[in-house]
Amino acid sequence: MIRAWARQGCRAQAAAVRTVTPSAGANGSLAKGTPQSLAYGARATFTVVPNSGYTATVGGTCGGVLSGTLYMTDAIVADCTVEAT
Repeated sequence: MIRAWARQGCRAQAAAVRTVTPSAGANGSLAKGTPQSLAYGARATFTVVPNSGYTATVGGTCGGVLSGTLYMTDAIVADCTVEAT
């Protein structure tokens, strides 16, 4: 009985939707700057648009990689944030 419950719990978590909430500071913006609902384990991408004279930098709780102005999160396993500064 316990094994059946544990398996069912894993499937429910895998099907869950997680929210990525982006924000940008005063010196730029994020394309797709509204919260995104994603399936567990999916990745989100954002284009970081720095104002003239600034460089793109990204932080937050999602983790990920910034390449030029394209930011791709790590696999989303919990609600998290992407913060461009």
